[in-house]
Order: sequence, then structure tokens, then C-alpha cells
Amino acid sequence: MYLSLQRNATAEEARTKARFSVLQWRSFYRITRMEAKRVIKDYPGRSWANIPAFAQEQVFESTNAQLASEHCPTVELDIFLWRMPTAVRDARNST
Repeated sequence: MYLSLQRNATAEEARTKARFSVLQWRSFYRITRMEAKRVIKDYPGRSWANIPAFAQEQVFESTNAQLASEHCPTVELDIFLWRMPTAVRDARNST
């Protein structure tokens, strides 16, 4: 049975569900941070929830492609959707 990650899950809970090592998790965070910076350039002033679905799907595919290129496991959609609202918010607040 597939269990979805809760939105209020901790980073450690998300890492465990993703079955990432600590180093793989760092790669995931770095990649999603870079993707979030690109998103806020393409869609200034928007939260992750207000990014068009096609753009969210492109970011999901790009994230998994980059993970695979680093020999890391790819992430399921629930892990990705748990991470990206925070990554976009943090990227927007750091500019």
C-alpha cells in the first residue's frame, strides 16, 4: 500500500520515505533549491501552488533527471510536492 507523505512531515521523515542517504538528501535539497530559483524567475511573485501544472511537471522531471545523473534515486511525487512549496518560498525570500 502506498502511503503519501504528510505536508507537516519533518525533513527526516521525508528523507526516510525517499530512502535517501544523508548525502543523497543534500543533493536533492541543492537541486530543488536551484529549481526553485529558476521558478521564481519565470513566475515572479507566485507561490508554488500558483505555478501552472505543466511548469510543475517540468520541474519534477528535471529534478528527477538531475538526481539520476548523480546516481541518486528519483523521488516520488509526494516527496517532491512536500519540498517545493518551501523551496520556492525560501528562494523568493532570499532575493
